[in-house]
Amino acid sequence: MADPLRVKIKDFTGESSDSAQEWLSQFDLIVGHYIQHPNFQGPQGPPAGGAAGGAQAQQAVQNAQNAEIAFQFKVHLTKKAQQWLQTQAQAVQNNYQQLRQAFIGRYVNGDPQKMLESQLHNLRLVGSDVDGYVNSLLEIGRKLNRAPDTLTGTFLMGLQNELLKTHVMGTDNHTIENYRQRAKLYLSESQALPSSRM
Repeated sequence: MADPLRVKIKDFTGESSDSAQEWLSQFDLIVGHYIQHPNFQGPQGPPAGGAAGGAQAQQAVQNAQNAEIAFQFKVHLTKKAQQWLQTQAQAVQNNYQQLRQAFIGRYVNGDPQKMLESQLHNLRLVGSDVDGYVNSLLEIGRKLNRAPDTLTGTFLMGLQNELLKTHVMGTDNHTIENYRQRAKLYLSESQALPSSRM
């Protein structure tokens, strides 16, 4: 059976005829649906060792999701883009958020301010790594001199799961840290009871 991402996502060559912004949007959209598939959950089974074991198991799932998405991203880079990829450190190649930001920095045209704005606009929650997502959001926000709580709208735009987005918005406390905690709570509950939330 063919890899569903291989069939759906057009390769990015890095040539001037390719639109990096359009390709990245397509990749995000398809990956957003792909990671909701039951076969894309990483290691399964009851967490060992109580709460500490549960946190370790959840981190293992996040790491597996991040590695799989980074792999899928790399598979779709060809020609000049593949050459550029080989110049990136292994740690960047294996971490989707870092790889994505490096890709934007290389292929999205514009001045540094516009590139940062584009990175901020295109940042997405990948899998269940809420902390990684928020930390990337805050780091780009700092470079743009934005106060953390002015990024709540951007935080919501990066959530591809509508149920998660609705849960996060269901509060009177609209701060980035509250959004972070609400997203983590929702995702931990949905992993424990996948049929009730997804």
